[in-house]
Amino acid sequence: LKSINKYKGFYIGRYETGDDYTHSSSKGCFINPKVVRYNSNINLVTWYNSYKDLERLAGKTEKYVETGMLYDSLYDYILKWLFDTDTRSYKELAEDSGTWGNQSYNTKTVVSGRTDPANTGAIETITYKGETYSDFPTSSNNIFDIAGNVYERTRSRYNAESKKNRGFAFNTYYIGSAYDFTRDENNTYFSGFGARSELLIR
Repeated sequence: LKSINKYKGFYIGRYETGDDYTHSSSKGCFINPKVVRYNSNINLVTWYNSYKDLERLAGKTEKYVETGMLYDSLYDYILKWLFDTDTRSYKELAEDSGTWGNQSYNTKTVVSGRTDPANTGAIETITYKGETYSDFPTSSNNIFDIAGNVYERTRSRYNAESKKNRGFAFNTYYIGSAYDFTRDENNTYFSGFGARSELLIR
């Protein structure tokens, strides 16, 4: 709170946190955590390891910067910031983020036997580090994938067994990015779960 009040806000990762391409996150942790675009190595990590991995982003020698997992309340401030800056409407945030997020709703595929209404031709195929990706505008205020890609874990507790998670993943369909739900923090290899880092100046 001291840092947020002093600097009138806080920083978050432009992209969700992942490992570099020389390691596999299927080990349950990130060997070398990174925040880079087009990183597909960003899930299949336990909540506990994800929490520790995000703290390691700042580096051992950094004295004035602290990194970590977002609180659920800070996620709400991100959505409020998008709304207050007229970047996204209430409907886009709370009801239908499929038109601007990496969700099944926005993948040029046939969903439930009908043509996806988001097939606007805005999606392009790119190749990065030998992998092919569908690329389309998923950023708001220069922050990517708030509305999809992977569910984002938070450090906020729901009950004795579960933490709150926010947003939606690539395999979800037509739902708002403000959505929150709980997941057992011991659930290790659940596809589509990741986290976004926060950065505070001490």
